[in-house]
Amino acid sequence: GKTTLRGCINDVEISQVLELPAFRRWLDSLSPELKVEKMQISSVDRFGPTLGFAKCNARVLDKRTGRSIPGITFVRGPSVTVLPVFVDSETQQEYIIALIQPRFPTGQLDFVEAPAGMINLSTENAMNAALRVLEEKVGVDVGVEDVVDMGKTFFGEETPIFLSPGGSDEDMEFYLYKTIVTPCQLLAMKTDLGKNDNLTFGPLLDIMHRSTDAKTWVAFGLYQQLKGSVGRTTSSSPTSSASNVALK
Repeated sequence: GKTTLRGCINDVEISQVLELPAFRRWLDSLSPELKVEKMQISSVDRFGPTLGFAKCNARVLDKRTGRSIPGITFVRGPSVTVLPVFVDSETQQEYIIALIQPRFPTGQLDFVEAPAGMINLSTENAMNAALRVLEEKVGVDVGVEDVVDMGKTFFGEETPIFLSPGGSDEDMEFYLYKTIVTPCQLLAMKTDLGKNDNLTFGPLLDIMHRSTDAKTWVAFGLYQQLKGSVGRTTSSSPTSSASNVALK
């Protein structure tokens, strides 16, 4: 049967919400075994003049059992996380760059997390988004050949991971940028990054002990698994040349 779609948003037409790439993508992903009887768009967030996230509440049944299932969803679309790893050429110790930023939902002003960002479905794919995140957020300018899709490498196919499946459609792809640097380059990086209050640079495990962010820990877990060649593939993650690192 037909689904009733209605909203209570004063300045936004339902047709505008349906045109959002993230919302269309989410609707297209719904299993045919889900019967959506009614859906209400309760709110829409704007980024300037552009519509961004949408929250909806649906009456949904599992066709297989006829049972009702929770239907509240925060629709925001897909995203990426990038783990930037720098290996000391002499000691082999691993370092990473992480972000320090306020996260109001957590109640924290100095939340430590790996670089991440939403995918602009109108202009880029996940790989493009990962490269953009690296450049915009940590100043690392590299090419497609320098990053690894960790989810695809581990699962054997492109496999986005859901971080909050009980409330959001957001699925995330995880990428690795790994390069070898000399002790002199490490010292220069520490000096340069130390001037930026929004970034932190240090040994991988030290940073991880400071982070309570789920996506950062998923990225770390995938990286550790791939280092041990665990999963559906035995491919090891490549290490880029130190000359590919360009810090702004």
